[in-house]
Amino acid sequence: MSSIYCMFCGGSGCKYENYQNWVNDIKHPNAITGLFSNWIGGNILATQRPSTRLIKKYDLINEFKKNNILSIINLEEFGEHPNCGDGIESSSGFAYKPEDFMNEEIFYYNFGWEDLKTPTFQNMLNIVQVLTFSLENNKKTAVHCHAGLGRTGLVIACYFIYNLSYGAEEAIQTVRNYHFQFKQRNNKHLYINLKNILNH
Repeated sequence: MSSIYCMFCGGSGCKYENYQNWVNDIKHPNAITGLFSNWIGGNILATQRPSTRLIKKYDLINEFKKNNILSIINLEEFGEHPNCGDGIESSSGFAYKPEDFMNEEIFYYNFGWEDLKTPTFQNMLNIVQVLTFSLENNKKTAVHCHAGLGRTGLVIACYFIYNLSYGAEEAIQTVRNYHFQFKQRNNKHLYINLKNILNH
């Protein structure tokens, strides 16, 4: 199924894995050069998945450190979107090797679930609690799925619900205000996903 998704994303020319496709939006500039990315609330980086090539070309590990991004939360499943962008590393099953970040003292967490699906309440609670912990003491965290949109936005919206007692609609709109491409196909679908999680 993931290979089929790649066809719709553009395969090796995946529009979500080329940050230059999104550089002309003055209101929502890319937060990190080399990544389709936006800051949400100033401390959460919603981003496309990095790749080994992008990490090297744009010195992303040092960029993360300079921006005090000391944790990465990966929402992808092993082997997902193998034909998109730079593809995946055979050794890790992802577009990059997590140990490249961990060796530089950037924490790495993987809470993958299937693209376009809703996670369980317990899985989402675990993710949000880890995200909350990772942001303590003014630290920042990068959250990514494949494109940095649906699953990424859903997690960040749930973070606002968990920590700030936002309603579902307010949480969705807050994320969208910072990350203009954020959507999970449409508002209704995302709202239903949030309700499914909250009403476990």
